[in-house]
Amino acid sequence: MSVATIISLAGLAADIAGAVVLVNGLLVRDMAILHNMRELLKQERAMPTGWYRSIPVSVAFRLGSDDARKTPPAHLDDYAANFWGLSLLIIGFVLQGIGQVMGAIR
Repeated sequence: MSVATIISLAGLAADIAGAVVLVNGLLVRDMAILHNMRELLKQERAMPTGWYRSIPVSVAFRLGSDDARKTPPAHLDDYAANFWGLSLLIIGFVLQGIGQVMGAIR
């Protein structure tokens, strides 16, 4: 296996890790918020319309946590998850780019 391939694979692994961290940090929090707002939205008849909004909201209602600790104000934890997720994504993109350039030079 060439060095360029190893660098590209390391970048891909960093991208995957970054995406998992972002999903865990963002979607889990947002799903818990929406899950806890379900009754309020139904009472106010403010349920989203259209597939673009209704599908994610229905998934949040079914899979969202009842745990109030997963909703704000955990701003510092949210920032840390977003920071590391985005950092890993950027590192992964850079490593994949370097690996591709090294492979193209050969």
